[in-house]
Amino acid sequence: DATVRIADVPASNGIVHVIDRVLLPTDAPSPNANSATALIDYAIDRGAPLYNDGQPGATVAVYEVAITALLESECGALSSAVQRELRSALRASRTDARERATLLRRALDTARMATSDRMTSAR
Repeated sequence: DATVRIADVPASNGIVHVIDRVLLPTDAPSPNANSATALIDYAIDRGAPLYNDGQPGATVAVYEVAITALLESECGALSSAVQRELRSALRASRTDARERATLLRRALDTARMATSDRMTSAR
Protein backbone atom coordinates (compact mmCIF):
# COMPACT_ATOMS: atom_id res chain seq x y z
CA ASP A 1 0.00 0.00 0.00
CA ALA A 2 3.03 2.32 -0.09
CA THR A 3 3.13 5.20 -2.57
CA VAL A 4 6.33 6.50 -4.15
CA ARG A 5 6.76 10.16 -3.12
CA ILE A 6 10.14 10.86 -4.71
CA ALA A 7 11.48 8.57 -7.43
CA ASP A 8 14.98 8.06 -8.73
CA VAL A 9 17.11 9.76 -6.06
CA PRO A 10 20.74 9.02 -7.02
CA ALA A 11 22.73 7.34 -4.25
CA SER A 12 26.28 6.03 -4.10
CA ASN A 13 24.97 2.45 -4.16
CA GLY A 14 22.22 2.90 -6.75
CA ILE A 15 18.86 4.64 -6.98
CA VAL A 16 16.56 5.35 -4.02
CA HIS A 17 12.78 5.76 -4.12
CA VAL A 18 11.19 7.60 -1.17
CA ILE A 19 7.87 6.10 -0.12
CA ASP A 20 5.16 7.33 2.24
CA ARG A 21 5.36 4.56 4.82
CA VAL A 22 7.80 2.25 6.51
CA LEU A 23 7.87 -1.29 5.19
CA LEU A 24 8.61 -4.03 7.69
CA PRO A 25 8.64 -7.75 7.17
CA THR A 26 5.76 -9.57 8.86
CA ASP A 27 8.22 -11.47 11.03
CA ALA A 28 10.03 -8.32 12.25
CA PRO A 29 11.74 -8.80 15.61
CA SER A 30 10.21 -7.20 18.68
CA PRO A 31 11.43 -3.67 19.38
CA ASN A 32 14.19 -3.13 21.89
CA ALA A 33 17.05 -0.72 22.50
CA ASN A 34 19.48 -2.98 20.66
CA SER A 35 17.46 -2.97 17.42
CA ALA A 36 16.89 0.80 17.70
CA THR A 37 20.62 1.35 18.05
CA ALA A 38 21.30 -0.91 15.07
CA LEU A 39 18.80 1.00 12.91
CA ILE A 40 20.30 4.36 13.90
CA ASP A 41 23.83 3.13 13.19
CA TYR A 42 22.74 1.74 9.83
CA ALA A 43 21.08 5.02 8.82
CA ILE A 44 24.12 7.06 9.80
CA ASP A 45 26.47 4.62 8.03
CA ARG A 46 24.40 5.06 4.85
CA GLY A 47 23.51 8.74 5.16
CA ALA A 48 26.84 10.30 6.11
CA PRO A 49 28.72 9.15 2.97
CA LEU A 50 25.88 10.47 0.80
CA TYR A 51 26.08 13.83 2.54
CA ASN A 52 29.86 13.92 2.16
CA ASP A 53 29.45 12.99 -1.51
CA GLY A 54 27.34 16.11 -2.10
CA GLN A 55 23.95 14.39 -1.95
CA PRO A 56 22.21 15.95 1.07
CA GLY A 57 18.76 15.22 -0.40
CA ALA A 58 19.49 11.50 -0.43
CA THR A 59 20.81 11.80 3.13
CA VAL A 60 17.56 13.44 4.20
CA ALA A 61 15.61 10.55 2.64
CA VAL A 62 17.68 7.94 4.51
CA TYR A 63 17.37 9.78 7.84
CA GLU A 64 13.63 10.42 7.44
CA VAL A 65 12.95 6.74 6.74
CA ALA A 66 15.03 5.69 9.76
CA ILE A 67 13.34 8.17 12.09
CA THR A 68 9.90 7.15 10.86
CA ALA A 69 10.78 3.49 11.41
CA LEU A 70 12.00 4.27 14.92
CA LEU A 71 8.81 6.10 15.78
CA GLU A 72 6.53 3.47 14.24
CA SER A 73 8.20 0.31 15.52
CA GLU A 74 10.69 1.13 18.23
CA CYS A 75 8.79 3.39 20.60
CA GLY A 76 9.23 0.93 23.43
CA ALA A 77 12.97 1.49 23.23
CA LEU A 78 12.79 5.29 23.13
CA SER A 79 11.86 7.68 25.90
CA SER A 80 9.00 10.09 25.29
CA ALA A 81 11.51 12.98 25.24
CA VAL A 82 13.52 11.31 22.45
CA GLN A 83 10.32 10.51 20.54
CA ARG A 84 9.31 14.19 20.79
CA GLU A 85 12.71 15.30 19.48
CA LEU A 86 12.52 12.90 16.54
CA ARG A 87 8.98 14.03 15.66
CA SER A 88 10.02 17.67 15.95
CA ALA A 89 12.95 17.08 13.60
CA LEU A 90 10.64 15.46 11.05
CA ARG A 91 8.16 18.35 11.24
CA ALA A 92 10.75 21.13 11.04
CA SER A 93 10.51 22.89 7.71
CA ARG A 94 13.93 23.43 6.24
CA THR A 95 14.16 24.23 2.56
CA ASP A 96 17.91 23.65 2.40
CA ALA A 97 18.69 19.92 2.20
CA ARG A 98 22.03 20.32 3.98
CA GLU A 99 20.38 22.09 6.88
CA ARG A 100 17.61 19.49 7.08
CA ALA A 101 20.10 16.61 6.93
CA THR A 102 22.05 18.18 9.80
CA LEU A 103 18.90 18.66 11.89
CA LEU A 104 17.79 15.06 11.34
CA ARG A 105 21.30 13.76 12.10
CA ARG A 106 21.34 15.63 15.42
CA ALA A 107 18.03 14.01 16.35
CA LEU A 108 19.41 10.58 15.41
CA ASP A 109 22.53 11.24 17.48
CA THR A 110 20.36 12.11 20.49
CA ALA A 111 18.34 8.92 20.03
CA ARG A 112 21.56 6.91 19.62
CA MET A 113 22.96 8.22 22.90
CA ALA A 114 19.68 7.49 24.66
CA THR A 115 19.49 3.90 23.38
CA SER A 116 23.13 3.32 24.35
CA ASP A 117 22.40 4.61 27.84
CA ARG A 118 19.40 2.28 28.15
CA MET A 119 21.42 -0.73 27.02
CA THR A 120 24.16 0.11 29.54
CA SER A 121 21.73 0.60 32.43
CA ALA A 122 19.90 -2.64 31.58
CA ARG A 123 23.05 -4.71 32.11
